[in-house]
Amino acid sequence: MIPTLARELRSLYKEVDDLHRRLAASHMTGKVAQIQGDKVRLELMPADGRTGKPFLSPWVQVQESAGDGVGGYSTHVPVAIGETMRLLSPHGELGPHSIAVRDGYTTDNPRPTDHDQRLVIKHGNTRLIMDGETVELAVGDAAVKISADEILTTKRTRLANGNRKVHFVGGLDDGGDVAVDGADDVLV
Repeated sequence: MIPTLARELRSLYKEVDDLHRRLAASHMTGKVAQIQGDKVRLELMPADGRTGKPFLSPWVQVQESAGDGVGGYSTHVPVAIGETMRLLSPHGELGPHSIAVRDGYTTDNPRPTDHDQRLVIKHGNTRLIMDGETVELAVGDAAVKISADEILTTKRTRLANGNRKVHFVGGLDDGGDVAVDGADDVLV
């Protein structure tokens, strides 16, 4: 009976160890090490001291919203080398069924806004800001801000691919005559 009990205990210890390993592997954090098309490999642990090689995930898909075909919306947001992501493996086994999910903000990757009620998408020197009342699209310090009342631009604006200056009251036309009326809906 003792050998049977010892064998059962060993079997239970082995099963508990396997469950602990699977639980630890179900949710891991790493940085993007390689990108190939729509798949990434994450560096999950630092380089091994003996081999000098990092512990990399298999090639996995990055989570995106893919609902356009059924009435939802689809997105594609590119990832960058060094971006922190989480690797989710529901059964605790790293493999093609694992998925990379964007991580939260860090000191290296801070929030793009301090305003909690704004939707902000920032990429390099460009940004899109929506607050429920206005939409702002900007590149550097050039921006277009749209509200229900007006469209405001911060730099030179070209309407309908035009190349003529806007006509305004007090302005001079090509013949040197002073304008007495102007474009009501274009303000400069």
